[in-house]
Amino acid sequence: MEVSISASPVTTPANRVLVRLPLPYRVGEYARPGNSDENVCCEAGTYAWLRRECPSVPIPHLYGFVLSKGRHFTAVDHLSLFRRVFHHLRCKLRSLLGLSIQSAYIPRRNFNLSEIGPYVIVEYIKREDGVMLSNTWNALCSNIHLRNNLFPDLSRIMLTLSRIPLPRIRSFVVDDQGFLQLTNRPITMELQDLENENIPIDINRGQTFPTVDSYMSALTTLRAVSQELFEQGLNSGPFIFQLTDMHASNILVDKNWNIEYIIDLEWAASQPLEFMQLPYWLTSQAVDVIDPEAYNALRQEFMQIFTEEERDISHARILEHHSEKDFNCSSIMNKCWESGTFWYILALRSPTGLHSIFYKHIQPIFEKGHFQDSNFFLMMHKYWSRDASDLPVQKITDRKAYLDKLQEAFDPS
Repeated sequence: MEVSISASPVTTPANRVLVRLPLPYRVGEYARPGNSDENVCCEAGTYAWLRRECPSVPIPHLYGFVLSKGRHFTAVDHLSLFRRVFHHLRCKLRSLLGLSIQSAYIPRRNFNLSEIGPYVIVEYIKREDGVMLSNTWNALCSNIHLRNNLFPDLSRIMLTLSRIPLPRIRSFVVDDQGFLQLTNRPITMELQDLENENIPIDINRGQTFPTVDSYMSALTTLRAVSQELFEQGLNSGPFIFQLTDMHASNILVDKNWNIEYIIDLEWAASQPLEFMQLPYWLTSQAVDVIDPEAYNALRQEFMQIFTEEERDISHARILEHHSEKDFNCSSIMNKCWESGTFWYILALRSPTGLHSIFYKHIQPIFEKGHFQDSNFFLMMHKYWSRDASDLPVQKITDRKAYLDKLQEAFDPS
């Protein structure tokens, strides 16, 4: 949730900020206490890493953030001159000594518990500085001139994020001392949606993954086919930082579709290279009804631009430690489409569309006839865990209890 706040009685864009609060019922706070703080810490970690390592990626300014227990963090830009100079000199000294340096967000003294829970304070983006791409995408997506502005900008952002290889599959956080740490589980919207539904995930907050295999295994049939769809030469990395919720409403553009800002950075993580994919919304279709031919036409157009951008800025060096010379981001993205890995990743990112995506695009790669075999549906889920059959029964029971409470709330008699 976002709330616009003015810093003075006269409301002008120059002194307005946005306060973003994670909604407990959306991030699984009730099912897993602490998710709201985790959400804010990871969003702050994303801002801190992008500010330090990828300053060319256009994002709003983060003024600071607050955790539920009252811990406050302020961007160093808004501290006193003395504090800014001290921070700068301290970072220089620690860098010379080979020590980690503090992020741009400095912890302040503890205050009382936050009555509204954790939140971040970010720059308010004026309408003249950028509007949501989703406002005009459906009406103008057939305009090739606008796409020729959008696709290069989007390509450069993706390639900039891929520039720095990361050692594990995780998310960044800002710790209590203000240091940037790559120590949190890979936080995504899908993960917290599942936790919000009390679906067991078994991924602790401090759990990270050193290989693609370990990540896939944590997420019965999808797990089984992953070996065929992922490049084993990339199993141990490199991993790259990705914004996993970059849909059209989170991209702010000008009237010519030049990207001005990327917003809503709460869902970001270091992920396998194969997870670098084009946005699913290019054809304005839901994930479970995407027309492969229509999507591929736009995909090829995008990939031509992406390949040119990659060549121009030489981002293929991210993989130079591999012996294979043809390993670069564009070739990996093309291989993922040709092999069907694209659909696998899309299914993982879309819990509501997973069923349809699997049976339309993944199962036919291995055995088309199983879709007509009812025994396949009755048996396969049992191999997920020993008590797999108990979960749907419990979900049905939970839904009945929910409906009973809902009826009672609206009809007490």
